[in-house]
Amino acid sequence: MYKVIWLAKFRPDKSREEVLAWWRGHHADLAKATPGMLRYVQSHWTAGLDATNHQPSGPPFWDGHAEHWFVDKASYDAAMASPE
Repeated sequence: MYKVIWLAKFRPDKSREEVLAWWRGHHADLAKATPGMLRYVQSHWTAGLDATNHQPSGPPFWDGHAEHWFVDKASYDAAMASPE
């Protein structure tokens, strides 16, 4: 199994709602069409964590992440060369 995690920082000129709508819609459709991808997971972060007590502590540094799962690195490389 080959898993890739992409960290996302949203564009500052778009509202969070606009970016999430695009990410859940258009971007998710592209991800689903990616050849060789077995699984795709989005995580939308809502708060950062305090490093000491692991409790929510304001806005997160990243806005979210996406996980892309492939059978192996060759499958990932082929997917990255595809139009999707």
